[in-house]
Amino acid sequence: LGNEIHKRRDCVAVVFDLGAGTFDISIVKASGNRFEVVATGGEPQLGGTDFNQCAQDKALEVAMTEEYRVPVREDDPLFFQNLQQQIEQLKISLSVQKQGQLAVACKGDLLTMTVTRDQFESWIKGLVERAIDRTQKTLQEAGLQWSDIDEVYAVGGGSMVPLIKRRLEEISGKKVS
Repeated sequence: LGNEIHKRRDCVAVVFDLGAGTFDISIVKASGNRFEVVATGGEPQLGGTDFNQCAQDKALEVAMTEEYRVPVREDDPLFFQNLQQQIEQLKISLSVQKQGQLAVACKGDLLTMTVTRDQFESWIKGLVERAIDRTQKTLQEAGLQWSDIDEVYAVGGGSMVPLIKRRLEEISGKKVS
C-alpha cells in the first residue's frame, strides 16, 4: 500500500480496512517520502466474521421457510461449524461469481441452497452501510470532503465483497484499488 501511495508522490488516500475481526478507516497524506496519518476511525466490533454471522442467520431463516430441519446449536455444533465454513467459502466465491452453493449435512439430510450475489448482498447490506457511514464520519471529523481525496484503497479480506467496493465508489466518485 505504501508503494502505491508513494508512486503518486503527493496524495491523500482513504484506506478502508475490513479484516476478520475489526473495521478500520485511515486517511493518509503522502508527500514525497513522508507519510502522515491525518485521521483514523472504525468499529472494533465490526469485521468479516460479523458479515459471515449475519449471512449465516439469513441462510438459516431461508432454510427454515423451505422446511429444512435446522438443529438447535447446542444439539449439533458440528453442523454450525460446517455451515460457518460454507458461508465463508460462499462469501469468497460470490466475490467473483454471480451465484454460489451452500451444502451442509445435518442428521442424514443435506441442506442445499443456491445463493445469488444479490441475495447475499441484501443480507449484509446493513453492515456495509454501518462501515460506509463510519467512513463518511471519519472524513467529516478530519474536515475533509471526497474532493480532497486522491485515492481510495480497500484492504482486508472482508473488503473483497463487491457491494463494499461499489458503495465506496458511489460515495467517493473514485475507482477503488
